[in-house]
Amino acid sequence: MKKVKVPIGKLGEWKVERFPVTRKAAVWMNLRNAFNPQRGDRSIEPGIYTRLVRNRNTLVMSDTPAEMRDAAYFIREARGHVLINGLGLGAVLNEVMVKEEVKSINVVEISEELIQLVGKHFQNGKVDIVHANAFHYNPREYMRTKGIEKFDWVWHDIWDSFSEDFKPQVHKLNRRYAHWCHNQDNWMSKGLPSMMR
Repeated sequence: MKKVKVPIGKLGEWKVERFPVTRKAAVWMNLRNAFNPQRGDRSIEPGIYTRLVRNRNTLVMSDTPAEMRDAAYFIREARGHVLINGLGLGAVLNEVMVKEEVKSINVVEISEELIQLVGKHFQNGKVDIVHANAFHYNPREYMRTKGIEKFDWVWHDIWDSFSEDFKPQVHKLNRRYAHWCHNQDNWMSKGLPSMMR
């Protein structure tokens, strides 16, 4: 999986920054994660990564291998017409937009500042980014303009962290988009059997 090429920058409450993971830090993180099998494969290699931070210290997303593995199933299966709820750092979009079998991508992002900071780096003929709330967005107009009856895939990725407290939100999104798509998934379900399927 490719690292994102979004330049470092700041806009409002959002900041894109690079961060190093030293060999020593990678060993420590991998050892700690080995003793917590419920988290799945969170291993990391030393290197320079990119992260998206909100309000100075809330890590929203990074392009580390662990985060990319959370979306690996969706990235592998995505094809046809795709809707992504949540732009974040654009790491998932970065992978999906280069797939030949993906014809169009409708990204729904609630933060206009994040669209300005990150979204502008993912403009191509396949990608349309909409400023909207995933819980209220109605994709019918977009679908009409694209001539599609249903999205082939919908990906929900609007949460900063994993929590059982988000389970009702996941179910609400799944119900809301069920009649607009053939398949849908979310980043919290991969490798987390107690979570929402």
